[in-house]
Amino acid sequence: MGLPYNTNTNTSHCNRMYSTQIKFLQINLKHPRTATNNVMKIIDEDGTDVLCIQEPNVIPNKIAGIPRKHKIYASGEERHRAAIVVTNNQIDFLLLRQLSDEDTVVLEVVSNKARTIIASIADTLAKAAATNLDIAECYNKVPKSLVKRELEDRSVDKWQRDGNRSTKGKIIKDYYPTVAERLKMKITTTHNFTTMVTGHGNINAYLYRFKISETPTCPCGDTDQTTDHLLYECELLKKQRDTLRSIVPKSEGWPTSKHTHK
Repeated sequence: MGLPYNTNTNTSHCNRMYSTQIKFLQINLKHPRTATNNVMKIIDEDGTDVLCIQEPNVIPNKIAGIPRKHKIYASGEERHRAAIVVTNNQIDFLLLRQLSDEDTVVLEVVSNKARTIIASIADTLAKAAATNLDIAECYNKVPKSLVKRELEDRSVDKWQRDGNRSTKGKIIKDYYPTVAERLKMKITTTHNFTTMVTGHGNINAYLYRFKISETPTCPCGDTDQTTDHLLYECELLKKQRDTLRSIVPKSEGWPTSKHTHK
């Protein structure tokens, strides 16, 4: 984990002499060599500058699996349970030996303008707590409603992202550009309503795409029968359109934006 002074933790402008941010990654490898190989691939792909490791792969007292092009910082004479790997050779670090041992590695970024401390600490305290039966159990309970709300928010966010990426549903996006706002609306859906907001239904332009209708033209004979034509142009629906216009606030003008009225 990163523990900088006068800066933000993790990815931060921790040294003003560098024009880029320092990107950290913290991981407990649980010793296997395969885990080491996998994390090396990850940091090469995402450009990680500093890797804080707990429980590295050690053979016998040497950390294994780290390419020689990277700098490895560890301390102590016994089996290393923590280490820091620096992949960005443009950043200079100093190992603080007085604060480091087999379970803790502490580095300082070498700079005259800011002081940044980075530490990798083994999970020894967590293991001790798990095996100490004298420690009273303590749980920070989370209300079920909070968990449910967070899951719902994540679901809506994913729905929105998927919709933004998709090239489909253009008509309904005009009405409801944001999923969250649509879910707040209390709307009684009908067949005709669904047809107008999706463009799917008994509309010649839609039916013609699937060879169900012989022509995409509206019965008024003016142009293709689309939802926009029915709402804003078709002379056969002039009476209904006048009724619609009468309930649209005068400040909006006509044609009004499809998604400003609930």
